[in-house]
Amino acid sequence: AACYWAGFGFCSFTRFPCITVESILLKLGAGRSFADIVQAYPHLTEDDIRAALAFAADYLQHESVVAA
Repeated sequence: AACYWAGFGFCSFTRFPCITVESILLKLGAGRSFADIVQAYPHLTEDDIRAALAFAADYLQHESVVAA
């Protein structure tokens, strides 16, 4: 999976511990707070989490839904 870092890009596994947008979304969906995530991943900021949410929203905006 691609790694998301600092809002707008992808990180190298050798430079930063990575967390995927999917992981952030799953943690938020499970009830974790921004503060919980920042505590678990101190290299992230609340702005990084907001950027991951914006990235996911933008990605989903371009998805197509097909009726069954």
